[in-house]
Amino acid sequence: MEIAYKDFHRKMAPFREESLEDILENQVNQWIKLNNIQVINVETLWERNSHVSVGVRVWYIKK
Repeated sequence: MEIAYKDFHRKMAPFREESLEDILENQVNQWIKLNNIQVINVETLWERNSHVSVGVRVWYIKK
């Protein structure tokens, strides 16, 4: 077993009724279910020069 991470970045989603947060949350949840992983931690990724969230990093145990 080893500890690994995967980054999920926000992408522009024009013409959708869902917010970018909802789309990102669904993407992360589907990836977790498909890969059947054990999540250790989830952290927010921030843009370097401003306080704008650009995605999330999921830390997990790789089997």
